[in-house]
Amino acid sequence: MRVVAALVALTIACAPPATREDPATRPSVPATASAERPTQAREPVASRSPAPTSRGDATVDASERLAWDRVRAAFTTPSLVLAPTWLPFAAARASVTETVAADRYAVTYRAGTGTLVVRLMPVAPPQAGTSGLGLVVRGRPAIFTFDPSAFEREGVLKQISWSEGNAHYTVASDALSGDDVLRIAWSLAGERPPARPSPFTRPSGGSCSPPDAPHESVVQRALSLLGSGEAAIADCFALETLDAERGWLGWGRLPAASDVVLHGSYWFGGRKVVSAAWRFASDPGGAWGIASHRFFLVGPDGDRLRIYDVWSGPPGLPR
Repeated sequence: MRVVAALVALTIACAPPATREDPATRPSVPATASAERPTQAREPVASRSPAPTSRGDATVDASERLAWDRVRAAFTTPSLVLAPTWLPFAAARASVTETVAADRYAVTYRAGTGTLVVRLMPVAPPQAGTSGLGLVVRGRPAIFTFDPSAFEREGVLKQISWSEGNAHYTVASDALSGDDVLRIAWSLAGERPPARPSPFTRPSGGSCSPPDAPHESVVQRALSLLGSGEAAIADCFALETLDAERGWLGWGRLPAASDVVLHGSYWFGGRKVVSAAWRFASDPGGAWGIASHRFFLVGPDGDRLRIYDVWSGPPGLPR
């Protein structure tokens, strides 16, 4: 029988903060209202990624729980230990091993013949020919690297890495789909990094969307609030996104939008990407232009849906 070898890695290494990366390779962040995160992806296939609950679950196996308990017991700083709360059905939660040192840990999910393996390993450099996508994990800027021709294909490395203080985390897989790797990273549970003091107070009732609003209406409402000020637009963005980069508040200073057209949506890492085009009332300057088309990542934040990221091209690739 064919043996499918797979590994998904989550590693933490406590070390001095990394030096600043070259701007050509580090994930972009919106320092001003006219900037957004880049991606080299092509047009998405709307049905490519299934809904969040269709390929995995949050049920923790007893062996898995014991492995993470041993990591927390042996690791120097237990509060830095982050464990997945969602895994694809392909991952065997019952076959788990761990490696712990004073300043790092690795937890490996292994399975038998014909399944996928999830592994946590030390940080590895991006493979030659990979693309980089800037995003946010746990309120911190992250970089997702993958082969642009194999986002969903097994046997090709996909890796997400980010830092929380002196702790550097990585989630990587050479077998799971890029979509599943994203879901695992966004599902990690552990002590949250300290948030920066907020410059605004979020309205108690929410000004961007009601709790039951669909993903698409969140984008429509956000675009209707362009030019309404930072406090108004802030309610449309997830708190961890604003904690990672306050530049998104600059959208509240952009000219008003009109002629908004939605061009469909698709699931991406358990969240939804909504494609939208519109026209500004006046030229906002920079790289915008009068007509604009962006891809909004929308997902749960508190009791409602909010925007986690915005890209100039569609993240993820067709199968």
